[in-house]
Amino acid sequence: MNLYYSNILRIVSIIAVLIIHTTYASQKQFAVDLNLWSFDAFFVLLNQLARFSVPVFVILSGYGLASKYHQKEINLKEFYVQRFSKIGIPFLFWTILLLLIRHSFIIDEKFFYDLIYYLFVTGVDYHFYFFIIILQCYLVFPFIIKINNKIFLLILFILQLYNYSPTDKIFGFLGVSYIIFPSTFLFSWLFYFYLGIFLKQNEEKFKLFLAKYQFLLVSILLISFIMMVYEYLYYSFNRVPFYNYDHFHRYSVLFYAVSFFMLFYSLTIKKPLFSFREDLVSKISHVTFAVYIFHTQILRILDIYLFSFVAIKTFLLILISFIIFIYINNFINKLQEIYYKNYLINIIKQLLGLI
Repeated sequence: MNLYYSNILRIVSIIAVLIIHTTYASQKQFAVDLNLWSFDAFFVLLNQLARFSVPVFVILSGYGLASKYHQKEINLKEFYVQRFSKIGIPFLFWTILLLLIRHSFIIDEKFFYDLIYYLFVTGVDYHFYFFIIILQCYLVFPFIIKINNKIFLLILFILQLYNYSPTDKIFGFLGVSYIIFPSTFLFSWLFYFYLGIFLKQNEEKFKLFLAKYQFLLVSILLISFIMMVYEYLYYSFNRVPFYNYDHFHRYSVLFYAVSFFMLFYSLTIKKPLFSFREDLVSKISHVTFAVYIFHTQILRILDIYLFSFVAIKTFLLILISFIIFIYINNFINKLQEIYYKNYLINIIKQLLGLI
């Protein structure tokens, strides 16, 4: 898959993330009235439809890094410095700042306890968990890229299944103790990351396979999506709070996300899938990381006025988020043309996720 299609998939995935977050109000309301013919039910369906988002981001990260370092020696120091400066610095800065605000700028023992917890376990904001996941993946990348082995891929798949529902219920039924790991645990996501790497390492074989079995991919996609919706409705009608089961750690989401990615990839093999302007796609894709970092703050403002107006809120969040950061990125780029050696501008770009 070339950069153009990777950028399109990255844009689609970040929009899906925004949809998941804006439809939270509908999930809350649907959990109360359980009306299958309501707008809330429609937005719950849309929420489930968007569940490919974060797994596809992780697959794309593995694929993108493998494309860059395929058959190329990795300088460990250079690699870690580059990755940390792009992802780690914004994560560390905004975590500390948000935590300081939460603690009223009081730095005490609890502040440092919370800081360690949010940096290594959950994230200070509800979407910051992704930073923890991707930084762990970056940590192991220089080593696992040397492993081009489908057995290793299978092992990671099995390990990921262990951390996904309903393995916990299966273990409980069998009377076997089950260890619960945090949602950011590396082996809950490493299969996705290595899948991207493995695909790049065996790209020609994958192209033949994917082109031949498109119908199978469509079937898996549809069946897994139906299972996702069934799970959601089953637990909803049994009055289980949706936040206890509506997460990415489900077998159905795993198969849905992987088949979504593979189907998208297969559709780009033989003929052009889209005809969007490449420069525009590149410009929008460039700000997706910034949109990911800051969209929850924009959403909180919209929620004050439009909490129940999900469709309008979703549209505005997507529009405002991209317009703001495309404008900011253009403005900073113009400043760089004038002050091309100004380190402060580079630091601002780093912190905003615009590197």
